[in-house]
Amino acid sequence: MDTFVQWQFGRSLGSNLIEDLAERKMYFDGFFSPGPYTFWQYYFPDLARVLRTVGIYLIPRWVDTHFKAIEDWNLDKCDRAQQLLARHETLAEADQPVVFEQALKSMSEVDSKPGAYPQRMEVASDMFAHNSAAFETSGNTETYFFYEMCRNPIWQKRLREELLTLEPQLKFEQGKKYEIEDLPSSKVVDALPILHAVIVETMRLYPSVPGGQPRVVPRPCTLGSFENIPKGTIVQSYAYALHRTPEIFPDPHQWKPERWLDASPEQLTVMKKWFWPFSSGGRMCIGSNFAYYSMKFLAAGVYTNYTTTIHDHGDMELQDSYLAGPNGHRLEVKFHSNTHEDAIRY
Repeated sequence: MDTFVQWQFGRSLGSNLIEDLAERKMYFDGFFSPGPYTFWQYYFPDLARVLRTVGIYLIPRWVDTHFKAIEDWNLDKCDRAQQLLARHETLAEADQPVVFEQALKSMSEVDSKPGAYPQRMEVASDMFAHNSAAFETSGNTETYFFYEMCRNPIWQKRLREELLTLEPQLKFEQGKKYEIEDLPSSKVVDALPILHAVIVETMRLYPSVPGGQPRVVPRPCTLGSFENIPKGTIVQSYAYALHRTPEIFPDPHQWKPERWLDASPEQLTVMKKWFWPFSSGGRMCIGSNFAYYSMKFLAAGVYTNYTTTIHDHGDMELQDSYLAGPNGHRLEVKFHSNTHEDAIRY
């Protein structure tokens, strides 16, 4: 989340959810508070709104309070980023509000007066959609990634052998201050086949947004093999179902990274077509490349320096919800240093 918000608004306006406990609690309280009430929010918003006028709250008032806090947090960053750009000062590369600046250029005006730029709330809504999607989706994927890697030590061994071919390697030295030149090229890391296979297979088996994305058909239409769907029909697309199609993904309920390594070019083309963790088309996730970048560097950094085992966990079954992590909300992992080769046990 912190890395994404820095990319979005620049380093000077970034978040610090890792170290700032108050900021983290504020964001988590706001983000998770609507979760139990999304049924009313998605399917009966008008009913919920009407009942509020007579004092009946299908969605409790405290949900609004917590959620407004993170909306205000996001709006403040938007306003400060707009003011920063309007001054036309030379910014350090890390302080450039990359994503926000693109939104201003396409939806508003960079040179507007502070706090009065056109379509301010529309820009803020767009930015909120991006940062609120950034942390929980990747976090769910990384949780299941570590879960499966811990259960499959042979893949830890294969991945580490691949990672040790990087130049420079992602080896961690206590107390060393790292610069960008101390890291391997992001293109080289992204191209590592085993690293890619273990990440995408995790997203296939455990999609962070498996379903629950209802849309109302605006006019009679055809979707797939279904013709003349009536106007007003609620339809949905389910990554969970697509990813478990046995004709495309044999043994679909098994975590098998080798399917991405051993497939023929023709098979790989078909699997990619059915691979849908980021959606597709004009509404595809804007942060997909960033998500790959952050997850791959995390995985590479960990398994260059450590092996992992499971200490304890809750129910790891995927939740049946819009954002789906483990039902038990808990995975505890032990990290074993790889400093000495003879200490490694697979």
